[in-house]
Amino acid sequence: MGDLDEVKDTVAATAEVVDLGGGVAFPGFADSHVHAVNYGRSRMGVPCWPSDVTSVGDIVGRVADADRRLPAGRWIKGRGYDPARLAEGRAPTAAELDLPGGRCVVLDSFDFHRRVANHAALAAAGIGAGTPDPPDGEIVRDRHGVPTGELLDGARALMDPVVPPWSEEEDEQAVEIATDYFLSHGFTYVTNAAPLTMSHRGEEVAAFLRMSERRALRLRFTSMIRAELLDAAGDLGLRPGAGGPNFRIGGAKVFSDGAFGPRTAAMLEPYSDAPTSGTMHADLGAMEETIRKGARIGWQMSIHAIGDAAVEAVAGLLAAHPPAGGSRSHRIEHCCLTSESAVRSMQQGGIIPVPQLSFLRFRAPDFLTALGEERLAVMYPLRTWIDAGLKPVHSSDTPVIPDAAPMAAMATATARVDASGRVWGAEEAISFDEALATMTAWPAEADGQAGDRGRTEPGCLADFTVLPRDPRRLPPDEMAETAPVMTIVGGDVAWRSESFC
Repeated sequence: MGDLDEVKDTVAATAEVVDLGGGVAFPGFADSHVHAVNYGRSRMGVPCWPSDVTSVGDIVGRVADADRRLPAGRWIKGRGYDPARLAEGRAPTAAELDLPGGRCVVLDSFDFHRRVANHAALAAAGIGAGTPDPPDGEIVRDRHGVPTGELLDGARALMDPVVPPWSEEEDEQAVEIATDYFLSHGFTYVTNAAPLTMSHRGEEVAAFLRMSERRALRLRFTSMIRAELLDAAGDLGLRPGAGGPNFRIGGAKVFSDGAFGPRTAAMLEPYSDAPTSGTMHADLGAMEETIRKGARIGWQMSIHAIGDAAVEAVAGLLAAHPPAGGSRSHRIEHCCLTSESAVRSMQQGGIIPVPQLSFLRFRAPDFLTALGEERLAVMYPLRTWIDAGLKPVHSSDTPVIPDAAPMAAMATATARVDASGRVWGAEEAISFDEALATMTAWPAEADGQAGDRGRTEPGCLADFTVLPRDPRRLPPDEMAETAPVMTIVGGDVAWRSESFC
């Protein structure tokens, strides 16, 4: 960096010169909460995303096709179904997914909070009419009390012990698929938010480590671990930040509640369309002990909390137990609705909110039904957080969101506008520079890596996201449609658009 002639005198004569042709290079963008391996797997199994299927019939057809292709004995795994976007307005049933040869089928929903299995898979897991619901989930049943095949939230885990693990080769293939996806969206650095479904303890971290050792990672990854691994990590002396430039260990992930879709996020007031306020999925005493244990040995605790009741409870616990060493602050993943009390606790503890603005953009009609206008308008209150001294970090929650496009999220942050053009809570809009910080400088601080990333300055890693024009001059709709044309990681062009030669 520096004066052009000075730079030319410094680099080798053979160095590639890239003329951006009026484009703009920003510090490499970061996505601070994704499910990278799950994204890759979702394209490897039976894709059931709204972009792939429009009905239960479509899903059943795809499962039947997979049954004809796969060797006998292999489970069929799939991901992405959204009951609200299927023609029937519901998930497939176990009976609809049953196959003539008795093959097991298990499909996860787009948001990880639902799972549907056929009768063979239910039987393999020992799930029947007499199986009790777990405290943090529900086995959906028909009017006769017979399981329909759908499992909500914690009930999904009843299937985990019997679902065959993915192979090491498949895990690494999933990382490669995810890498291509994030690079094509301009991200140089992502945080894997711990496995959620169809993963066994430690296998995702193991895949990243294997690839890191071979220098096979083309993108910079940080990965959380499941909180139940804290004892093992502590015994080994592991701390967040362990690793190298392309892979580091992040915080420890804990779930406190569910999601808005199945109405299981814990709310202070009932949902607008259902006589429920959701539920906490973790005993507060047990969760506090987990937080205390992790914080005592220096772990950044990353707590999934969506409803305002969950966020308020979690914020208080995190503020009371800051991580030893002080190099990182605790995080609240999603952090959709925050009461005044929650904001005060977050301010006290310097807690990092990890929102997904693309949810507000792409799923506003669904949230409107669940929450009503008043609560939707204060969802992800960026202005309130920043004015309280907090530093939120951008995330997409890929593959839960249909598109990780960073500029769509930035347009939503700066204009509070959804995909239909409707504005929600204009007073919570932030400036472009603040929105840019949520993707660059603040994620680096959140991960304790502000020394070498998140800025375009001498001494920082040569990571850049290149846009075809300066988005600061664009109206929100045009900003949202602006896509990166080049992604540079460590000085190497890791991806470039075919339109940018």
